[in-house]
Amino acid sequence: MPQRVFPFGAPVLPRPPSASGHRHVYLLGAYPSGLHVQWMAPALPAVEKRNVRALLVDNEPTPFWDGSQQDEWISQWKDGVGWHSEWGEVAAPPRGVNGPSGAWVDRHVLEPLKLSCSDVCISDCLDTARLNSAQAGRVHDTYEPVALVHGLPACSVLPVPDGERGIVREAQEGHLGRLEGEITACSPAVVVTLGNAALRVFASMVGSTSTSALAEKGYGSPISVRVDRRAVAWLPLVHPRSGERTPPWPDAHRRWAEQGPTLP
Repeated sequence: MPQRVFPFGAPVLPRPPSASGHRHVYLLGAYPSGLHVQWMAPALPAVEKRNVRALLVDNEPTPFWDGSQQDEWISQWKDGVGWHSEWGEVAAPPRGVNGPSGAWVDRHVLEPLKLSCSDVCISDCLDTARLNSAQAGRVHDTYEPVALVHGLPACSVLPVPDGERGIVREAQEGHLGRLEGEITACSPAVVVTLGNAALRVFASMVGSTSTSALAEKGYGSPISVRVDRRAVAWLPLVHPRSGERTPPWPDAHRRWAEQGPTLP
C-alpha cells in the first residue's frame, strides 16, 4: 500500500510501545495522538481559515507523550519536511494542545500508583495516528488549497474509527497478534487499560466475558485474569479525555486515586 502521510508530507509510522523488555505494568490506550503545530497559512483566495490553532503534522514521539520538548520536536519536523517560507508560518500550538492525555496519565495514573515511566510499558490498541473530524475540516478548508498551489502531498491519515466499536473492531481484526507479543515481551504483573475500547480489546484477548464496560461501582478494583498462563492483575481505568470532563468519571477516578491504590 502507498505510504500514508500527514499534511506537509511526514510519513505516518506505526508507533512502537514505550519499552521492549520486562516491565511491572503494561498500560494500554486506544490510538496514538501526534505532534501538532499552529499554522498561519499563506494568503490564497481559496483558503477559508488562515490561522489554524492546531494541525496534526507528525507522529507522537512516544505513546502518551506529555508534550515535553515540543519546540525540539517541531524543529525536527520542519527539517524533515524541508519547510519553505511560502507555505506560511508555524509555531508551537497553545499550551495543552500537545500531550494532554500523556500529562493526565502521568499525574492521575502513574503518580497515584507510585510508578515512573521506567516501570511501565505503554502502548495503544491501534498503532498509528488518526484524523478526527476537526482536523479533517482544517485539512479540507486550509491545507488542501495550499497543497494544490504549492505541490504538497495530499494528507492521507486514516480517520478516527467510528466510536469505540470501530476501534475495538479494527484492533481485533488487525492488532491482537502485535498486542499479545508486546505483553509477552513485557511479562507484566499488572495490565492497566484506559477507557472502554482498550478494556474490550484486552477482555477479548484474555477471554473475559464478565467485564464489558467501566462501572462507577467498584471503579478501579483489580480483576484477576490469566495471560500466557500467568496470573495478572487487570486494572480497568477511564481514558484521560473522559477522566477529565465526562461525568461520573472525574469524581470516580479522583476517589480511586485518593484511596492510595496499591499494585501487586
